[in-house]
Amino acid sequence: MKRVYIFTVVFLLVGIFSITAQDLVILRDGSIIEAQVTEMSPTEIRYRRYDHLTGPVIVIPTANVLSIRFANGTVEIITPGVVPGQPDTRDRQPSGSTAINSDRTNIGFSANPAGFLVSGPSIGLELIRGRFYTDINLMFPSVGLLSGDGVVGGFGGLVTLNYFHHTKNGGAYVGGGIGYVRHRYEFGWWTWSEDIIRFGLNAGYRFVTSSGLFFRTGGFAGLGYNFDWEETEFFFQPDLAIGFSF
Repeated sequence: MKRVYIFTVVFLLVGIFSITAQDLVILRDGSIIEAQVTEMSPTEIRYRRYDHLTGPVIVIPTANVLSIRFANGTVEIITPGVVPGQPDTRDRQPSGSTAINSDRTNIGFSANPAGFLVSGPSIGLELIRGRFYTDINLMFPSVGLLSGDGVVGGFGGLVTLNYFHHTKNGGAYVGGGIGYVRHRYEFGWWTWSEDIIRFGLNAGYRFVTSSGLFFRTGGFAGLGYNFDWEETEFFFQPDLAIGFSF
């Protein structure tokens, strides 16, 4: 009689082990597959049927799978496009979640009407990568108001290199730059031009919306050297721009 009890206990243990030793693949339509999972990837799951472990490997898209309950009791929730067992990092911003993704190069185009006070309005191309921010501007001084009565033409450019501090709404920046402006004046029959090179500090803030539209405010100030008059002058060029980045 004692042997019968021992045999019964052993039989139950073997039965319980055989039940729990299988993986359960739960599909999104509610179906459950008793299986032995052999491989998982972001796009598919490979398994053998538990009642035919020597049979062929069956492949099923991860999009059809809701979860997998493994033989050891752990449960894996399946997210299509993510390697099971690894954290989902898709489209996540760096810790601290900022408005600009610092892991890739952000390209933006801007228009700055405020610069007409000194060197004319400008259009710009800017690049942001991590903490590095550069802004390249093409200026049109012929529209300038304070360049002198009678200004009729000219061109200019400004390049700044900046340190960029990321924030949730965009980022603040500070750096330096170099610019060049050529003015052409005309008073009746009298015409002349002047060439000015400028060195200065650049600082401001860039506010970014979720759509990619951004607003930039700041300024570029320093010293400029006029080659025609052979003199040095202080200047301040305001920055109030609107643009789009992608």
